[in-house]
Amino acid sequence: MFKLKPPTSSDKPKPNRSLKGAFTGKLTPKPKPFKPPSDEDDAPPPQAPVPKEPTEFMKWLKDKPTNGAWHVESAKEYVLEGPPFKGDSSFDAKQDIKEAGGRWVPNPLKRKDCEDKSIVRGWWGAYEDKALAELMNLGIDGKGRRKWQCAGMGEAQQTVIQGWLAEFRAPSAEDEEQQPEVVAAEPPPKRAKKEGNEYDGVPQWIIDANKKYKPIVVPDTECKVCKQGVSDQFLDCQCQEARWQRCAKCGHKWRVDSHARCNTKCKCPR
Repeated sequence: MFKLKPPTSSDKPKPNRSLKGAFTGKLTPKPKPFKPPSDEDDAPPPQAPVPKEPTEFMKWLKDKPTNGAWHVESAKEYVLEGPPFKGDSSFDAKQDIKEAGGRWVPNPLKRKDCEDKSIVRGWWGAYEDKALAELMNLGIDGKGRRKWQCAGMGEAQQTVIQGWLAEFRAPSAEDEEQQPEVVAAEPPPKRAKKEGNEYDGVPQWIIDANKKYKPIVVPDTECKVCKQGVSDQFLDCQCQEARWQRCAKCGHKWRVDSHARCNTKCKCPR
């Protein structure tokens, strides 16, 4: 049997007060006190802004008198701000935007280490008047939205800018006189009608469906205030307070706001 003995002073472990590293044998450096980063440290050195040269369309629009409407003046401010003309677009329209002359405009506020998702990486925009007109005329995608639209602009402002571009790019009277006279080509000869039934080879149920359900084309309703056609796609006109409603039966549209001067009834038989 072993007999346990109380520890003595010689059994006490010796304290290691050395500040040297176990492998290097050198003193470890003193830790530096924490200093919170400031905005001034992260900010890039100040640089002089690059002066923007006005385009021909900007010079033309600057001297053009406007009526002072809110959507007209906001559209004018967007154009006079100068290139690059930034816009909003979908990822599916990326190839069409490139073919129309659009270029990527990076956002200077979006740095590499920025994790704020509310700050966009950039925009697809135009640097020339021709590219701006081509981007605005790209049309609608499969989801019923514009493939490219001016950043921060609504449909009313978009329509105003498109009208200005069409007026600016329209040929003048002198240019029309210098153009050679266009000779109308002779119409191609009409094809002879084939003998027999025009529905040869078409299943009978398709023929019956076309006879029973014929497409009904309803023209766009024109606003009597701003004289703009109200399409089914946007259901809006250039009036700021306008609110439109569409009949599900006849497709006619009318205004339902308090300032309406248009028809308040659809064309369905009463």
